[in-house]
Amino acid sequence: MDESRAWAERLLNEVLGRWLAVADRPNGLFHHRFDRAWQPLDGGPCTLVSQGRLIYNFCRGYQRTSDAAYADAAQRGLEALGRYFQPDPQRPWCWAVHPDGRPADATANCYGHAFVMLAYATAAEALGESEFTARGLATWRLIQDHFADSHGGYRWLVGAVGGSESEQRSQNPLMHCYEALLALAVTDSSGTARRAASELWRFLEARCLGPGRLPEWYDAAWQPLADGPRRGIDVGHACEWAFLLSEAAALGLGEELPERGREFLDYALAVGYDATEGGFISVVDFAGRPTSTHKGWWQQCEGIRALCRYARRHQHPAAAAALGPCLDYARRTFHDPELGGWYADPPHNLDKGNAYKLDYHVVNCCLELLA
Repeated sequence: MDESRAWAERLLNEVLGRWLAVADRPNGLFHHRFDRAWQPLDGGPCTLVSQGRLIYNFCRGYQRTSDAAYADAAQRGLEALGRYFQPDPQRPWCWAVHPDGRPADATANCYGHAFVMLAYATAAEALGESEFTARGLATWRLIQDHFADSHGGYRWLVGAVGGSESEQRSQNPLMHCYEALLALAVTDSSGTARRAASELWRFLEARCLGPGRLPEWYDAAWQPLADGPRRGIDVGHACEWAFLLSEAAALGLGEELPERGREFLDYALAVGYDATEGGFISVVDFAGRPTSTHKGWWQQCEGIRALCRYARRHQHPAAAAALGPCLDYARRTFHDPELGGWYADPPHNLDKGNAYKLDYHVVNCCLELLA
């Protein structure tokens, strides 16, 4: 086992083991906010993302180790997900509940629904229960019924009882729907997930400003925002798209997709890669200029995962050249060798968990390094 695989093995076992030890509550709603020493903080409500990403982690932990404790945690999380977040199966999932299960925010959130789909898809694969595939597909139908807009895309937010929608659109929830549909395709014999994923990609591909250049935010007509703080391209999402398109090709969704993915990775390398210190900066404007020097924790995970995939599976020389420096940067900057885990935003914030940082990006990065 080479050095990167050995490190990934240690980190994966460390992160999954820590979350398994600290996240569970008696009612199955996972605690998600922890300080550097993995001591619980007041985390506020549980969301579809915090619950769904931890279910995902525990399913991957079970697949990796065959330890029944991971399967038990995933099952308890799934039961709590259905019990507390969707009181009416005919209505969208609510965004957030309090730790005791009381409703906290009934807004319908497309991004959250994507992680419900991902949780069920991963559980169907890991635990071998077809019921979970059906629930994932039912959630996709809810997305189609409640979030679809007149331009062929999907809204991010819709009010709990059909209230006002956001006037802006984002590729982000659609990207995670694509991710979840690819995961569902593994156990969906009907072909529904494959067809839906292909349709989503065609819609977003048409929004690219050039090879690998997909804006993050749009107006209600899906035109890229021309100004303001949301104008730009997320480098981490470019890396994420590179990986997902490679995954889609492996599922038979198109022989051309790895080339489209390589375009995303090449763009990320051209505008976001720090050739001096390693790592990826987070966001660039439409001209490819960094909007800041910030390097986010999850962008490093997605960058490493995409570089590893394209270096090893697709024999991309630029990916192979950047992989080592990016690994070195991430290890020395984000990994806590003393207390275990991945820092949120060092050196200012050394917490290990929050409502969005559930280490699903870390788990995915490690799994690809070990593939």
